[in-house]
Amino acid sequence: LPLQISDIYYIEKKDKNIIYHSARGTFKERKTLQEAETYFKENGFVRIHARYLIHLMHVSSFTKDHVILMCHVRLPIARARKKEVLERLRGDGK
Repeated sequence: LPLQISDIYYIEKKDKNIIYHSARGTFKERKTLQEAETYFKENGFVRIHARYLIHLMHVSSFTKDHVILMCHVRLPIARARKKEVLERLRGDGK
């Protein structure tokens, strides 16, 4: 089952795998989050936490500490990434 990038809500690091959470369900792959970040960065993904990459097109709202996705998942924004993430969410950064 091919997974479209636009279907991916967020990517989560768990043990030595990454988990793609998508409109078609969840899919697991043995890869680092750093590798995924490098690959998906050009496709509208931003790293918000040591464990999470989110697809900006699926963000429904955000606070200074969390991102809420259209799939009703609430994910934390790491303190060290807060400035960059909030700029991207507001459309101030690239």
